[in-house]
Amino acid sequence: MKKILLNNKINCLTNFFDNMRNIIVYCHGYGENKESIDQHKDILDINNIGFISFDFPSHGDDTTNYQDITYDMCYEYIDTVVKYIKEKYPNVKISLVGASFGGYMALNYINDSKMQFHRVYLKYPAINFYECIKRKLNIDDTYFDNHNYFELPSGYRLYKKFYFDCKQHDITKNFNKNNNYINIVHGDQDKTVLVDDVSNFINKFDLKLNIVVGEVHGMPKHIDYISEEIVNFLN
Repeated sequence: MKKILLNNKINCLTNFFDNMRNIIVYCHGYGENKESIDQHKDILDINNIGFISFDFPSHGDDTTNYQDITYDMCYEYIDTVVKYIKEKYPNVKISLVGASFGGYMALNYINDSKMQFHRVYLKYPAINFYECIKRKLNIDDTYFDNHNYFELPSGYRLYKKFYFDCKQHDITKNFNKNNNYINIVHGDQDKTVLVDDVSNFINKFDLKLNIVVGEVHGMPKHIDYISEEIVNFLN
């Protein structure tokens, strides 16, 4: 694996090699980082699938201040990475994989950019990220009448601007998959992103959903299973 820096600000972890069958653009979850791709690396290598995983603003090695993060900045990061790969490897199939918040951003990117991917695989995507934040943190909009940010136990801060940014970009109301092949995997015991919300989204926009019984957000007991699913879906 190799680390690269795009546009002097986007920190990426890459694994490219000869005879790649596919390249994955990996979008990590909120509070995670580009190293999250490690859980799938071995099976991707075996199947000649390359990847590029990047840090969203204020995550991992990214130096953006918490208070400066915006939805548009997150979108720009995906767009920069995707365009870099399409230019560098124009003859290799490119797929998009997103986890939780990364799945939310991936869906928004598909919707707004009209970009076509070989496959799109989403792990427990936070389709209604704004609602997920409210439920997980037990806050509502009025919290920000007297506060500029919410501090998580990890020390990570969620600032007011980004919170309302996500409210404005509600993918559950208007989504066009633009003929992308999209598969979603989700645990039925997920309390961060409710399976009923995901199921309603799936039914509304005619996508494919695989529900795993007994799993929570992050699906820690099924990492190998998800890795195999990603490879099978891409192939």
